[in-house]
Amino acid sequence: MIEKLLLVCLVVFAVAAVVTGQLRRAVIYLSVFSLLASLAYLLYQAPDVAIAEAVIGCGLATVLYLAALRKQRLITIYYVHEHDEDINDRLTKQADRLLRAIEQLLAEKELETQVIHTARPGREILDRQDFDLLLVEKDQQLTMYGRTEDYHLDAVEALLAKQNRSADPVQVIRLDREVN
Repeated sequence: MIEKLLLVCLVVFAVAAVVTGQLRRAVIYLSVFSLLASLAYLLYQAPDVAIAEAVIGCGLATVLYLAALRKQRLITIYYVHEHDEDINDRLTKQADRLLRAIEQLLAEKELETQVIHTARPGREILDRQDFDLLLVEKDQQLTMYGRTEDYHLDAVEALLAKQNRSADPVQVIRLDREVN
């Protein structure tokens, strides 16, 4: 009975680690999975493997994953002004308010933001892909670009939804790894 329950828990935590959208939560699920796997090894009378699994999987790997996540502290945000000749003050003020809100949101998560204002074309920055978030002001529209796998973009989308910008919507575009 304990063996079946343990194996079911192993499957549940393995699936939860893969399906979850938050990296820290996935690390915790993997740690619990490793701990349960070491208990399973003990049930199958393999104490040496159980100790190795507990030390490596539950201990070292978890610490290394969390340390790697802590190193992702600098978020680069490009703010592109693609004005031909007319500058829209209302749109610029809206973009500045949005940038301040994003900076505050990321500061709450202990992340430092680096905002780079530029007049270079947004397409050039998209091709270089050296950004975390890209805010483009063009043709009376604000567009936010971010990578699909970036969990910071999820937080920004939640912020936009909470602010309910129905009058001046910000278009959010999720990018795959390569932009052609």
